[in-house]
Amino acid sequence: MSDSFSKLVSELVTSSIWAEDDDTRIVWITMLALKDKDGFVSASVSGLANAARKTIAQTQNALNK
Repeated sequence: MSDSFSKLVSELVTSSIWAEDDDTRIVWITMLALKDKDGFVSASVSGLANAARKTIAQTQNALNK
C-alpha cells in the first residue's frame, strides 16, 4: 500500500464537479485517491471501475464528462 494522500479541500462541495451525478463524483474522487505525485492515474477503465465500485459503462460515462 502506498503512503501517498490527496488533500480534500472544502471548496470541493462548491465546485462544478459536485453538481454532477453520483457516478461521476465517485469516479472523480476515486481518481483523486489513485493519482500519483504528478497527478497521473495509472488505471484502465475496468480497473478504475472496480476501484470506484461502478460498472464499466458508468465509469466510461463519467470519464467522458
